[in-house]
Amino acid sequence: MYQMTKRNEITSTLKNSRCISTSAHDTCTLSLSSSTEEIKRYFKAILELSKLDVPYPVSLDYVWMLAYSRKDKAVTALKENFIESIDYQVFHQKGENPKGGRPTIEYHLSVSCLEYFIARKVRPVFDVYREVFHKVNEIAPKVAKSSAADKRKIAKLEKELEFTKKLLEWTRWSERREIELKCSCFSFLVKTKQYDKWAEYRKTGIVKK
Repeated sequence: MYQMTKRNEITSTLKNSRCISTSAHDTCTLSLSSSTEEIKRYFKAILELSKLDVPYPVSLDYVWMLAYSRKDKAVTALKENFIESIDYQVFHQKGENPKGGRPTIEYHLSVSCLEYFIARKVRPVFDVYREVFHKVNEIAPKVAKSSAADKRKIAKLEKELEFTKKLLEWTRWSERREIELKCSCFSFLVKTKQYDKWAEYRKTGIVKK
């Protein structure tokens, strides 16, 4: 339920991207005239969708203008250089296009496809992409490394704790054994009527028979 609500919130953010009119249709999309903050906001929304395990969170309609002059050129390049169902997914919308013509075809990209198909082709766009995505990837290994170090430390402490428990058990056994020996010795002195030897035993731990 939480993931669905979160996904709806992010989708709303994506739809609120800057709207730019094109000759084909009016669509909410990004272009080279978009501000750095607009591009960053979009990339951050995509990052959040990827965290929710959405495999193809990027709509081509939103990003093709960042690197291509025409959408058909972008589609051709996508098909020639990337693999369907791995790098991108094609969705055929049911029914006809409301503005006439063929049914709408939507292309959705994976995050890695977004990087190599769009972001890396334009340096300013890639700088924003790297700031959003690569910093997360840089932090992850550090967290993993820290986690591994913590696990080793915990394992070491657990071994020390186990040794301490065994040592404590041995100490308790030793104390019980000492008490048992003292009781046995006292019992022997009582039976043999050697009460005067008890003081000697307490000092030396030895009873002379």
